[in-house]
Amino acid sequence: MNIRYIRITQTAQWPLYFKYINIYQRKFPYLIVATRIDGFGSRIFALLNAMYLAFKLKSKYGFTWNSFSNSPKTIGELDEKYIFTQDYLKKYSYTDSVIHRSIPRFSFYGSFQELEYYPTERYGFYMPNNQPLNKHFIDFDDNEYRACLNKSFYDIGFNDSIKNAIDIAKKISDEFGEFECIHIRNGDCIDELINSILRSDINGRIFPLELANILLNKLSNNKTIVLFSADNSADLICDIIKNKNIINSANLFTTKTTYKLNSIEHTAFDLVLMSKSSVIYSRKATTYSLLASYIGNTKLEYIDNLFDKNEIISLIKTSNIDYNDNKFKIAKFAYLIYIMMQNNHPDLEITVLDGYKQTGFGIFLAEYLNYLLKNSNTDKANFFIKNLNSLDIDNMLNYLNPQNQNQAFINFGGLEYISDIAKNLNSLF
Repeated sequence: MNIRYIRITQTAQWPLYFKYINIYQRKFPYLIVATRIDGFGSRIFALLNAMYLAFKLKSKYGFTWNSFSNSPKTIGELDEKYIFTQDYLKKYSYTDSVIHRSIPRFSFYGSFQELEYYPTERYGFYMPNNQPLNKHFIDFDDNEYRACLNKSFYDIGFNDSIKNAIDIAKKISDEFGEFECIHIRNGDCIDELINSILRSDINGRIFPLELANILLNKLSNNKTIVLFSADNSADLICDIIKNKNIINSANLFTTKTTYKLNSIEHTAFDLVLMSKSSVIYSRKATTYSLLASYIGNTKLEYIDNLFDKNEIISLIKTSNIDYNDNKFKIAKFAYLIYIMMQNNHPDLEITVLDGYKQTGFGIFLAEYLNYLLKNSNTDKANFFIKNLNSLDIDNMLNYLNPQNQNQAFINFGGLEYISDIAKNLNSLF
């Protein structure tokens, strides 16, 4: 190492005296820290992105694993010490060092060579991005990226219990041979994000049972298809279809071992098994299935692209699935109402009123009213309100009051969205 000169700047009127000067050389040019506070898939995706950029910059990566009150339940209940080895945490965890306030997104765009100058001032940067990095680099190599993510995932220092779940997932996939999978999300979106269920990023995750049933009827009967869900969606679908080739992933682990998985172990098990499939069918806003497709270099099919919108509306409306759980009715109508709003469907108002009648979910009324106001249809909005009774209006307004949002995640993610509806409502009062 050659040093040309050392500059010392005096900033106060005091004499300078140095007994000695220590010069330190950093082990790595930059530090890239993954910082997500939401679900397992998003956190791991950000970590893999940090590992990838550290590889490209010949630098060090790290991560944070904070448990915030606005985190999904499966993460909020578990500390990093239950997921990673102590040695791995010692080397790479910055959970106690990074404060999650106004952490900037990775906003770089250019070449990988130019990236070397991006973190000069801070000697590194945060990596909160939970999506592929292809839009950030003009010389991005998708094959290299996928290969790096695959290797990096298995290099993560998961503890023995997580590794055990991963190993069993590999073994089961080997026994299956070729199989396809469907990632169904309903319960977590309804239970934790219900007041934002008609926002595009939230609605783009839910997978109504009717939609899963339609997809399964479209696929070949002799294929092995594994259903993944965090609630009892997969159980209900298996009961409806009754096909031995359609399997609930939740039952696979219990048939192979007497060991019972906790929630985070099951999440890791599902992620790896999903990554080993030949095709993943999913909604377009689910990070978890996107991550699985990159880890395993697996084909990802978005259900939204497989059917004509009018066709799927007709099929869902005529579906006769019988279930008692209100959350699945909410998922069905939330999906229908959202895509009808995107296409100005003539049956939108009928569907909104039917959805509200069957679920008692006032936000359907609020969203439809907001839809009318956004489209400057004030006469129809006035007529719509006048035909609601006082209980209906109370139910609708209940979802427009931010004080009623119990979860910090909703306050953070949906406050502006809810305020927009309330602002539009003011024109009618």
